[in-house]
Amino acid sequence: MPKMVLWNKAGNDVTGMMSRCDKVVELCEALLGEEVYLYHGKMVMKEARVGGRQEWHQDYGYWYNNAVLTPQALSVFVPLDETTEENGYLQVIPGSHHCGGLNTSSRQDRLVRISGG
Repeated sequence: MPKMVLWNKAGNDVTGMMSRCDKVVELCEALLGEEVYLYHGKMVMKEARVGGRQEWHQDYGYWYNNAVLTPQALSVFVPLDETTEENGYLQVIPGSHHCGGLNTSSRQDRLVRISGG
């Protein structure tokens, strides 16, 4: 099982600098069409040569359950290592951001690899 760290404020360390980076902030504002804020940051760490699995999920489901009632939000994925099929890469369903809440258990066949390396 991967280890996970969450934070709700952009601190003065490298994770805070990434959250405040002009390139990241400006891209997010362009995509959403309005000013953005940091809802939370998360780092998922997998064991070397053992790995770990994040089950298929939709971030909006978590946000909705925590008072983000409209899907006017986005996730930014920044891999720290090369992402491959062997070590686990991010997969998404194209266009799913237009669908509202989804039953994620029936969508495995529509995943598309997003390469970070």
